[in-house]
Amino acid sequence: TEFQNTSVTKVSQYTCYNYTTLKTIDFPNLTTIDAYAFNNCSAITSFNAPKLKTMGSYSFYNVAVLTSINFPELTTIGSYAFRQCRKITRAMFPKLTSLGAYGLSRCNVLAVADLGLISTINGNVFAEDSNLKTIILRKADAIVTLGAVNAFTSTPFASGKSGGTVYVPQALIEQYQTATNWTTLYTGGTCTFL
Repeated sequence: TEFQNTSVTKVSQYTCYNYTTLKTIDFPNLTTIDAYAFNNCSAITSFNAPKLKTMGSYSFYNVAVLTSINFPELTTIGSYAFRQCRKITRAMFPKLTSLGAYGLSRCNVLAVADLGLISTINGNVFAEDSNLKTIILRKADAIVTLGAVNAFTSTPFASGKSGGTVYVPQALIEQYQTATNWTTLYTGGTCTFL
């Protein structure tokens, strides 16, 4: 099934909940997705919404076959929004300012996450993302606060794992290396700042 509509600007709570035959969505003027809107739509392979700004909690929970997400205008992602999206390899949010707990957790093959202008990474955001190797943080006026080391539970960034790279503005590299919680990953050898 394909949804294509240029007049849709908002998808309300539970609108497509558990709609397991939905495969392609093209809403070029969509700006808001409320909580649970596409929860458990396990067949979605393509989602085009270039103007999307706000995404509620659990909105894409368990959308198992979506492989890449690129929302250039997205600023807010609720808790558990992309949890268990097991085929996403890249999550690109260059203007993101807020990401809820467990927002990108259990995305087993997620390798690259661009968190844009986010100011805080909360607990368990990337929990169990066993392939995560690259994070991009674009905020230039201050370091991004790492609320807890458990944001990276069971990822390559976790203690004793292979490690990964966090790309940050050049002027902030030394601050990241000594900042609360980031320093634990840095001194543990699982986080390189470039």
